[in-house]
Amino acid sequence: MLTTDEIVLPDQGDNIIRTKDENFQVDPKGIGYELFVALKSHKGKLALIEADTGKEESYDDLLKKSIRIACHLKKMGITHNDIIVPCTTNHLNSSAVFHAILFSGAKSAGMDPFAPDADRTKQLQLVKPKLIFTIQESIEPLEKIIKSIGLNTKIVVFGKTDKHTSFDEFLIPLPEEEKSFLPYETNDVQETALIVFSSGTTGLPKATRVTHYSAMCIFGKGINWPRQTYLSYSSFVWASQIFQTLSSSCLGGIKIQASGFEPEKTLRYLEKYKVTFLFLAPQDVISLIKHGVPKDLELPHLKFFFPVGGGLSIETIEKLRKMFPMCIIYITYGQTELWNASLQLDLSPKGLEIFARKPGSCGRPAKGSTYKVVDLDTGKPLGPNQPGELYVKSKTNTPGYYGEDKFDRYDDDGFLKTGDILYYDEDKWFYFVERHKEMLRYKMIAIAPSELEGILIQHPSVKLAAVIGKPTDEGDLATAVIVKKIDNVTAEELEALVAAKVDERKKLRGGVLFVDENEIPMTPTGKVSRRLLKQYILKKIEEQ
Repeated sequence: MLTTDEIVLPDQGDNIIRTKDENFQVDPKGIGYELFVALKSHKGKLALIEADTGKEESYDDLLKKSIRIACHLKKMGITHNDIIVPCTTNHLNSSAVFHAILFSGAKSAGMDPFAPDADRTKQLQLVKPKLIFTIQESIEPLEKIIKSIGLNTKIVVFGKTDKHTSFDEFLIPLPEEEKSFLPYETNDVQETALIVFSSGTTGLPKATRVTHYSAMCIFGKGINWPRQTYLSYSSFVWASQIFQTLSSSCLGGIKIQASGFEPEKTLRYLEKYKVTFLFLAPQDVISLIKHGVPKDLELPHLKFFFPVGGGLSIETIEKLRKMFPMCIIYITYGQTELWNASLQLDLSPKGLEIFARKPGSCGRPAKGSTYKVVDLDTGKPLGPNQPGELYVKSKTNTPGYYGEDKFDRYDDDGFLKTGDILYYDEDKWFYFVERHKEMLRYKMIAIAPSELEGILIQHPSVKLAAVIGKPTDEGDLATAVIVKKIDNVTAEELEALVAAKVDERKKLRGGVLFVDENEIPMTPTGKVSRRLLKQYILKKIEEQ
C-alpha cells in the first residue's frame, strides 16, 4: 500500500495539490459484469446476515437469487435504458435486488421509503422509473405520488399485496433462463450505471449520475483490503451503502443487514456478529455516546468506526476514542458528485501514527485526484490553514445530474466545485468546516452551524441540536433548535454555554427554541434538513 507521501506529487508553488495517476484497469464490460464475476469468485463464503433474526445467506444463494431476479426483469422487457428504484429498508432480499438491477443493465436509483412526499415526488419526476421495489408501509404514498405526476410505474412489494406484484413472484425459478444467464455488457464505461439522490440538506434532491467507470473504481481501490464484516443502517439511497455493497462483493466480505438504529441493539450486534467495520450517521453517533458501552461488552474485532454523512466536534471524536480505544475513528468526507475522488485515510503505519495526532482530520488526497481550496471571493487557490471552497478534479467525478441538461459545478480547468468549506494543513491533511450554503454570516464573520451544534450537543440534557440563521439587516442571527433529552435545561443556560466558548459575534443571538423530536425534518440520509427546518421555525416565530 502506498503512503500518502508517495501519492502526493511535489508542490509546484501554485497551491494546487496533485497526486499520482491511478494504474488499475476497469473491465470494459461494465459494473454488472464485474459484480457478477466477483460474486461467483466467493462461492462457499457467507455473504449476508439479517441482524434482528440472525438468518444467513451465502454468496452461492445470493448469486442464484440475483440471477433469478435479473431473469424476471429481462422477461418483463427491462433494458439498459430503464431505471429501477429500490425503495426499501435493509433485509436479505434488498442486496439481491440491487445486484439484479445492475446485472440487467438497468440503472438503480435508491429512494428512502420514509422520505417526505415532496422529496419522493421530485425524485420520481426526475427518473421516471419502470419499477419500484418497496415495503408495505410505502405503498399508499407511492401510489398517490405516481398518480399525481402521471407515471406508469409498476410497484413490486416485499410482503403480501392484493393489488400489486409480490416480490415472491421474482423468486419463481426460471431454469432455462438462469442456466444460460449472462449479465449486461456495456459498450461505453462512461455510460450511467447508477443514480444516487443527494441528501437534500439545503435544497431539493438532485439525481447524481455515476458511470460504470466510477462504480468499478471501487473494485480497483479496495482489492488489497482484508475481508471485512460491515454493519451499517444506511439503505441504498446512501452512497455509503453502495460503496459497502460493491467493496464487500469485491472482497467477499460479510454485510450485516440492519434497519432502525438503537444504541443497545447496535452494541450487541457488534459483539454477536464480530463486526470489524461500523458506519453510523452523526446523530446515531451522539445517541451511542450518550448511551455508553456496557462493561460486559467485548469488541476485539471492531477495527474501523466511520461516522458518515456529516461532521463531528473534536470533543465528540475524543469521546468515541475513549469508548472504542482499539478502533480507528475516522470522520469520512465525501460527496456523491465526487464518488471515488473523496479524501481518504492513510492506513500505512506512518499514516496512522500521524492521524492519531490529527483527530479532526477527514483525510488526505486520494490517488488520481487533484485538489485546490479556493478563496470564496477571488477564486484564487489558498495555501495551508486557510478555509475556502474545495475543488476536485478526477476521472470519477459525476458527469452531471440525471434529468437536468445544465450542470455548472465545474470551473474552466475541469475542477468540480464541492460547495464545502475545508482547509488543509502543512502535511496535506484536510479538515471539514461547513457546507458553503449552510454557513451563516453576521457582521462579516462566517459562522459554521456545526461548530455551535458541537458545543450544544455536549450538554447532557440535549438530545439533538440544529442551528439555523434568522435573517436580519445585520446578517444571520444564529438560532438554536433543541430537542431535550431531559427536561432540566433552560435557554439561558445553553446561550451561556455557547457564549463561553465562541467569539462574541458567534453567540446565539437568535435565541434557543425547544421543539419535539417529530418537529425536526430529516433527509433520507439521516441529516437534519436545514431548508425545511428553517422554513418551519421562521413560520413558527412569525405566528408567535
